Amino acid sequence: MGAGDSVINSGLTITLADRPTDNAFYWTGERVEGILDFDLLSHLPPSLPADSPLEPCVQYFLCVTSKRNSLHRNNYKSIPLTLSPRLNVLHYPHYSLELENKNRKAVHLHAIISQNFIVPGANLSIQYDLRNPKRSMTDRIEVRLVQYRQMSSCGTVQKAIVEIDVPYIRKSREEYLEGTFNLKIPDIYLPPTWLHPSSSSELGLNSNIVWVKYELTMTVK
Repeated sequence: MGAGDSVINSGLTITLADRPTDNAFYWTGERVEGILDFDLLSHLPPSLPADSPLEPCVQYFLCVTSKRNSLHRNNYKSIPLTLSPRLNVLHYPHYSLELENKNRKAVHLHAIISQNFIVPGANLSIQYDLRNPKRSMTDRIEVRLVQYRQMSSCGTVQKAIVEIDVPYIRKSREEYLEGTFNLKIPDIYLPPTWLHPSSSSELGLNSNIVWVKYELTMTVK
């Protein structure tokens, strides 16, 4: 780069109205107010933080450059933003979900999940009954909440959000087991389910570049 294009990450301060600058959270379509005001696009995919450099991710930054003359380097400053579409679960149909599976030992598991959506920090009630006619050894019942994400042609990546065992079941030969327990959803940022194509005219990219979905499984071990 020439001298007029180089930048330094100092000499500038970015301020946001009613937001911290270490990782400000905004709804897509919301107005950003600070040293400059602008509206975020409504159909941006949600932020997707990555646990490793190999994971596909979506990151947003607010970048400001102070242009100076050709004899001085430009001043540059950026701060991270977390974006998410504004969703109201009350506007979507509510219903319970059922899980059912049978392993090679003829152990049959049936479960009813209280609702079809998850909320960070909340509990998900799960009722289960297990039938073990051969009284085979049931070591445990594993419960997993998994996030699947895909970006363009990067392939699908899965990430375990919760991995626990159903309480009080360990090396059992009982013919019948039943009960109810609460699955605690971590109180962290979770990008919402995102299966909508992104507008290429707004993003300047191919459509269907990002999707996110979740799956809850229960497996008899």
